[in-house]
Amino acid sequence: IHTHPHVKPKDMAFAIERGVRVFVADSDAQIRKLAALRLPDVAVLARVSYPNAGALLNLSLKFGLAPEEVPGFLDYADDHGVRVRGLSYHVGSQNTDPEVYTAALRRTAALAVAARDAGHAIDVIDIGGGFPVRYRDGVPEIEELAAAIRPILGELPGIEVWSEPGRFVSASAMHLVTSVVAETYRPALEQHWVYIDDGLFGGYSNVLTDHVEPEIVAVGIPAGRERVAQTIAGPTCDSTDVVARDLDLPRLVVGDILVSPMMGAYTLVTATEFNGIPITRTIVV
Repeated sequence: IHTHPHVKPKDMAFAIERGVRVFVADSDAQIRKLAALRLPDVAVLARVSYPNAGALLNLSLKFGLAPEEVPGFLDYADDHGVRVRGLSYHVGSQNTDPEVYTAALRRTAALAVAARDAGHAIDVIDIGGGFPVRYRDGVPEIEELAAAIRPILGELPGIEVWSEPGRFVSASAMHLVTSVVAETYRPALEQHWVYIDDGLFGGYSNVLTDHVEPEIVAVGIPAGRERVAQTIAGPTCDSTDVVARDLDLPRLVVGDILVSPMMGAYTLVTATEFNGIPITRTIVV
């Protein structure tokens, strides 16, 4: 499945050559591009937009049809010879509210029933991802979200339910290890500042792009060192390069090691070499 609703024709052709046969769409323009391919085995999922309350990152602002637009969109696809297999949506990244998951699925199920009654052969609902992982704060366990969703799945005979749990699968695959380059007390701010060798333009890019508040753990610190609130800043010259503020940690000094777990999702993939600083090396252990 190709889940981006707006794709260049040459990129569609590239995906099709490599076996992709289902595309997500939410615009007439995308339907016309797919129709021009004249490939009867290529099908579409219509992307629907729902409120993303409870999400760290709203993924229904940029994409998705309003529910009331779906019937007309399905008819438009049918009129252009494009087969619609189903519906898709996303409740937003790091969504911690079980009610949002169930409400979106119930509304989509109702749309699927109405589409079938109108003659469209709907057999897929893609519930997207959004399942949260623990960073600095606790989140609902996946079992809690599954318990909320599972009863509704039993009400969908003949419907395949697809999911895209990207962050949930990949976050635990990587820990980010950094070291303290400098530390100082800034009297005008009455703050302790610590400067490390990675930041928002590197491995901590998820702070910038996903509004994540990563857990930061000091390791190997001698016993008895006092704890103070410290602001953790990255290595670039950009003043926005601040990873965390007022963290309660042992008083850090040059050479100390910090570790952030759960950093396998949306980190190095959006890292840059801004200010000439190399992207953090990946070590497989």
